Amino acid sequence: MATAVALETVTIDKPDDVNVIVGQAHFIKTVEDLYEALVGVGPHLRFGLAFCEASGDRLIRRTGNDELVTLAVGTAQAIGAGHCFVVVLRGGFPVNVLNPVKSVPEVCTVFCATANVVDVLVAVTDRGRGIVGVIDGAPPVGVEGDADVERRRVPAPGSRLQALIPPRVRRYRGEVRTNGPTRAARGAGQSKLTPADDQVSDRTGGDGTALSSARPTIAKME
Repeated sequence: MATAVALETVTIDKPDDVNVIVGQAHFIKTVEDLYEALVGVGPHLRFGLAFCEASGDRLIRRTGNDELVTLAVGTAQAIGAGHCFVVVLRGGFPVNVLNPVKSVPEVCTVFCATANVVDVLVAVTDRGRGIVGVIDGAPPVGVEGDADVERRRVPAPGSRLQALIPPRVRRYRGEVRTNGPTRAARGAGQSKLTPADDQVSDRTGGDGTALSSARPTIAKME
């Protein structure tokens, strides 16, 4: 039998410096496993998380290491969808925690991970509530040009975007010089490469440009 469906929009009200992750999981142990995944990222990360049970006691389970727990609980209450979870965090970015979060066995999907203003679209039936999707931020206003591509590829020193790019990636792009000798600078009499030097020099040359990732055969000099 067909069931009527209504749609609600829940806007996540949060400070500008807070990132939010909204997802769906299952099982009461979700809270403990997500906590362990987030704590393992680093001591600098401050977060709160909440998880809506869909059966049994149907409580909002909560934990965290900061007053952000209150914000996570309030957001989960407003969404009110069974088995949804909300993580709010400071001192880190979603890119720092997404892989650990997605690796938690109970996690089924992640709807968004962002610092933007988010509207959560919730379907409502006689049975309950479920997340249909999210509106993350605002729509695009154009297509990037060549200058925009360059700024994206090589962010300005000290910018937030540069801080998000791991040093090994910036080294590969030529933004960071390698420490120690490169293949071009090695003398012909050197017998072998150290594992660390070999790994770095396979990515960049002496001028910081990218090289082939294939490992060369190094002949031992007698």
